Amino acid sequence: LDLLGGAHTHANENIEMSAERQTNLNETAHSEAQCRKRFGVRVLVVSQYLNMVMTSVVLGALFDAYLLVLRGSNTFVGTVESVRGLSALALAFPLGWAGDKWPKRLVLRYNVFLGLLAAVVLSLGIPFDNVYMIFVGSVAYAIHNQCVAGLIPALLAEMTTPGEERMKAMSYLQTANSAGNASGPALQLLFMLVLQTDQWTLSQLHGVLCSGLFFFPIYAVYIWRIPDVDEATTVPTVVQTSAPESPLLAMHRPVRLWVVALIIEVSSLVTAIGSGMTFKFWPLFFKEDFGFTPTQVCTMQLAIWGSISIAAQMSPKLAKKIGRARSCLLLNSLGVSFLFIISRTNLPVAFTVVLVIVRNAVMNSSSPLLQSMIMDMVPKEHRGKWNSIASLRRMSWSGSAFVGGSLSDSHDYRYAFFITACVHSFSTL
Repeated sequence: LDLLGGAHTHANENIEMSAERQTNLNETAHSEAQCRKRFGVRVLVVSQYLNMVMTSVVLGALFDAYLLVLRGSNTFVGTVESVRGLSALALAFPLGWAGDKWPKRLVLRYNVFLGLLAAVVLSLGIPFDNVYMIFVGSVAYAIHNQCVAGLIPALLAEMTTPGEERMKAMSYLQTANSAGNASGPALQLLFMLVLQTDQWTLSQLHGVLCSGLFFFPIYAVYIWRIPDVDEATTVPTVVQTSAPESPLLAMHRPVRLWVVALIIEVSSLVTAIGSGMTFKFWPLFFKEDFGFTPTQVCTMQLAIWGSISIAAQMSPKLAKKIGRARSCLLLNSLGVSFLFIISRTNLPVAFTVVLVIVRNAVMNSSSPLLQSMIMDMVPKEHRGKWNSIASLRRMSWSGSAFVGGSLSDSHDYRYAFFITACVHSFSTL
């Protein structure tokens, strides 16, 4: 009996030791998965920043001014932007479908080759003022950016948990986007100071625009470093993390989430339609109405995107106090009010500059809140496709640029701003 009892005790000890080892292995695997996800979030944020630096230098405010100098027409500027947006829309859903069918990191890697092609074409088209090559290069890079804009937020959502963690991650992504757009004008300023140039001439704009192409290799390296996050450790959606509820409520809950997500997207779509008539024309507005030089335009763009970057970090703090939905409503209402003031009054340049900076910061600071709300509601297997549908916002932004250019040519820039304010009022309601 003693021998049997000893054997039984020894067997129990072995079972306990095996269970403890298995627990330690599970904890180690979980810890490693969390480290991969945190690393992945950092890589995605840096990749977004680098891509936006290149985009803002090559295809940003000075690019719009370059097109205006090249052809002397706001309508031409809007046409180029509209062609870019419509081309990206044509491939938006296929890119989103590909991101859901295959690993998103691999789709982003393949997308780098399209970006490389666009960079090469632009490096040849801009110095020779070749309109055809400029069209092809800018359209190709718009499609490349469409893939990045659709898949990076979806991939980021897979690496974070619903709620505060995801909201913070989305605010970091928005900050990286805004900081990249701010860094572009800063680098252009530095480049113009080195070259001691500050004139609206094609020859002087060539070097400034093409300097942004040097960031593409660094961006490509970071895209290749996106880690492989095991789907078995992918975080659940808000539906999966919800507390148990009655079968009737559980059946209707996903439908309610889809409806709310759809309402947010429709409101964002209407907002984007209005923004497209305005945002691309801020630099041209200050160039034509206030006689800004290239240096002053770059400084203005730096201030706008810098303020948006700061505001994107402040909006989650506001959301903690009054909620994400109320924060978005408050911020949008303030932005619309400021735009009405800008469009209907002829204020001195200093007051106009301050109002434009504050207005853009406030209006764009709600983006991470909206993005996190949508990603909490949409299941993982549909995020790529949903983001491709959400690209209608970016397309409408580009498409309405043609309308903004036409309004600016037939009336003036302030009239286009007033129409934008009216459209934004409707979307806020």
